[in-house]
Formats: sequence, C-alpha cells, structure tokens
Amino acid sequence: MIKYDFKTYTRNYFTEEEYNEILSKKVDIINKLKNSNMNGWTKEIDAATISKIKETASFIKKNFDCLVVIGIGGSFLGSYAFDKMFRKYFDDDKFEIIYAGTTLSSKHLEELIKYLRSLILRCLTVVVIFLILAIVSKSSTTYKDIITKNIYEKNFSFVEIKKLYNKYLGGLDPLNKVIDKTTPVFSEKLEYLDSSLYHDGVKLEVSDNYLVPILEEGMVIYIGNKENYGTVVIIEGVNGIDTWYGNMSTTSVKLYDYVSAGTYLGTVKDNTLYLAYQKDGTFQNYQDYLK
Repeated sequence: MIKYDFKTYTRNYFTEEEYNEILSKKVDIINKLKNSNMNGWTKEIDAATISKIKETASFIKKNFDCLVVIGIGGSFLGSYAFDKMFRKYFDDDKFEIIYAGTTLSSKHLEELIKYLRSLILRCLTVVVIFLILAIVSKSSTTYKDIITKNIYEKNFSFVEIKKLYNKYLGGLDPLNKVIDKTTPVFSEKLEYLDSSLYHDGVKLEVSDNYLVPILEEGMVIYIGNKENYGTVVIIEGVNGIDTWYGNMSTTSVKLYDYVSAGTYLGTVKDNTLYLAYQKDGTFQNYQDYLK
C-alpha cells in the first residue's frame, strides 16, 4: 500500500492543531468521494486482479525487450507515474518503455516505427546467427569447442558479429538499411587541458562548449544515468572495449546507432568529461586507452 506522510511534509506549513483539524475531516472527504461518479480510483483492487497484473507484467518482461504505451491524458500519466515511482534512479534494467501517445507529430510516429523495426531485425539476425552456430556445432566437435568458448563463456559482442557479417555478406546486411550511421560533422581527436584519476576511469578538464568526439567505431549500447558519472553514453567498440562517456549534457546519438570514430557525440557539463574503459565487465586502466 502507498502511504503519504502528511505530517512530515506539512510541518513547515501547518501547526499541530491545524494538522489535526484537517485530519479529522478525512472521513467526510472519503464519504463524498464514494458518492461521486468518478470514484473508481478510491476502490481497492482485489487480490485476483493484482495477481493477474503481476502475471502479465512478468510475461511481458520475459518475452519482450520493449513495451509501447499508446495513450493520452490519464491513459499516459497513470502508466508513466507508476513507472517513475517504482523504477530505480540508476537502473541497468534493459527493458524499455516508450510512450507513444503524447504527441501528434507524424515525424515522431515515423521514427518510432523505424526504431521498433530495427529492434525486430536485430533480434531476427541474432536468432539466425545462433541457429547457424548450433547447426555447425552439431556437425563438428572442434567447432563446438570454439563456439562454446567464444560465445557462451565470453560476452557476446553484437558489434563484432555485425563487423564479420558486413565483411563476408556485404550488402545482404539488413541492419545497414535500418540503423542510421551518425553523419560525420567534424573529424577531431580528443583534446583536454588536464586529467586525473576518477573512480574507475579518468576525469578530463576540457574547454568551454567542448564538442566531444567519438574515440572508437562501434555501437551505442547504453544512454542513461550512472552513479558518479551523471548522464553516460556507452559505446561498444569494434576493438572489444566498452567506452563510457560521462557527465554528458547533450548527445547527438540514439541507442543502437552505429557510429564512427572522430564524429560528434555531444557536449559536457561544467567543462568536465568522464571516461572509463570496460572489457568483459571489468574496468581497464585508462592510461592504456587514453590518447
């Protein structure tokens, strides 16, 4: 049950006597609501309905990567409020919720359909790859050992698979038609005034209005908040290194964009850029990668 502590949040505005007077009127207020035609939200939800909601939510999260909520007004705000209420501030949950009924923009709808189509194609491509690997591993114990070591015992790199796919199948890659590569707006190497160790990476002092360049070609696999790093963009590089760009103010990329080195990533807050380098879930010594 959700409770609101009126006494804690109103003590600076009401005296104890005023608070108790307001509290004494709650029964009258509840009774008036019960006699109203718009009182559905005051009724308790029965246990069977709650169980069904939980069952449906579990099924959706287990079988899908993304949920699109199409609604406006209360149909949007109800879902959005509970999403924000129960989701952690710094959550690594990969399940995505998109709210599609909040705008009449045809451009927004067009981009949403394109984005969802790209998710489907990615899933289909991965499924096909794993089916091929399964068939190959069945036919040869040698290939089976190689596949087990590099696919199941190590982190699966979609970027590396895409790179090999493009190399040998070229124009047959459906993702090239869906995932827009970031258009190069400048070609610039990383420039900074000073550097110092910061948590698992490095803190860089940069100039005013600094335009952050992408350091390594790869795919954007995360955009969101990370503790101690603020807004972070993580790019899975073709070199097998996940590069964290922290303290971002604005970004020009979207999730799952395939980006090139030297292209524009965005701007930072307060002349500070955080960088961290991760491989197979372990942070690396930034001095080995910082150019």
